Amino acid sequence: MEGNISFTGFTAPKILWVKNKEPQNFERIKKIILPKDYIAYKLSGVHCTDASDASGMLIFDVKNRCWSKEMMEICHVKEEQLAKIFESYEVVGNVTEKIAQELEIPTTVKIVAGAGDNAAAAIGTGTVGDGMCNISLGTSGTIFISSKKFGVDKNNALHSFDHADGNYHLMGCMLSAASCNKWWWSKK
Repeated sequence: MEGNISFTGFTAPKILWVKNKEPQNFERIKKIILPKDYIAYKLSGVHCTDASDASGMLIFDVKNRCWSKEMMEICHVKEEQLAKIFESYEVVGNVTEKIAQELEIPTTVKIVAGAGDNAAAAIGTGTVGDGMCNISLGTSGTIFISSKKFGVDKNNALHSFDHADGNYHLMGCMLSAASCNKWWWSKK
């Protein structure tokens, strides 16, 4: 996909692994769903995801905010197996009658698409609009740069994703950055 090189943490490589290693399970796949979206599905009955989280699946055309026909072919999946795309701030539906009764809440309670973890954190830190940046160091390390325009890092060091604010962002991520905190604080 334009703007993203493949990493094992993305969904597409996982789908291909199941296809190659567990073909009988691959044939049983009805829907492909991310963890937060499973919760939205159980609450609303809507098979949905948001553009920011879909960006990390490697089946999504980030620039055009839709599922990539090319990547669906490569992964041998059909569009009906993939979730309906929403922006992070959009309402996907209301709680079902069953959930409303179980939780003793009104059926008017709305379910919103939500966002990927870094996109949601960026909204919380005010990293929105154009040219804002944040760095997060914890178990993983992330640099997040918001942009109003879709951009691609020519060195493939940064991912190009859709942002929860409806725009785009570039992001670099290292999955094991816990030791960075120790280094960072020891330099002060």
